[in-house]
Amino acid sequence: MSESRSDTLVIAGGLLAWPSLFAASAQGKLHVSGMVSDGLLAVLAALIAYRLWRACRRGGRNGA
Repeated sequence: MSESRSDTLVIAGGLLAWPSLFAASAQGKLHVSGMVSDGLLAVLAALIAYRLWRACRRGGRNGA
């Protein structure tokens, strides 16, 4: 699988998981502390940001 395709899958999956984790945390359906669920959301945000940065950087290099 190419890098751009894997980046796209990770970004899309992360964006789909974000509201699910947030909603489950807000409704108390995650049986972990708020600190853990906040940590999961922060890690997911960092992963999405990193993959977007990689994709933009690669696109800039290929387009120039």
